[in-house]
Amino acid sequence: MDGGPLPSCSHLPELLPGAEQFLDAFWHLSADRQIGMQAGPIPSASIDRWADRNGLDPDEYHLFTHCIRAMDAEWLSKAAELSGKERPDKPKQPARKMSTELFDAIFGVTHDD
Repeated sequence: MDGGPLPSCSHLPELLPGAEQFLDAFWHLSADRQIGMQAGPIPSASIDRWADRNGLDPDEYHLFTHCIRAMDAEWLSKAAELSGKERPDKPKQPARKMSTELFDAIFGVTHDD
C-alpha cells in the first residue's frame, strides 16, 4: 500500500478451481473504490456492471457478490490495520451494558422471592 516491496509469502494459499475468476474480478473492481481519508468499499454498481458484462446468472451473481464483499471486507480490514485507522464501514460502538431487569425480561427469568 505504501509503494514498498511486497513481503515474501512462503505459504500462499491454493485457490479452489474457478476462484481465479473471483480474485481477478476483485482486483479489477478494487480500482473503483472511492478514496478519501481512507479507502472505501467497492461500489455495488461496479459489482453489478461486472456481473452483467460477464453474463452471470442469478445464482452465480449471488455467489459472486457474496465472495467479492467477503474479500472486500478483509481487504478493508487489513488496509485499516496497516494505516492504524478504523474500518470506514465499521464505526466504533461504545460498550453497552444490559440491566438485570432487561436481561430477565428478554430471557424470561423469574425470581421467586
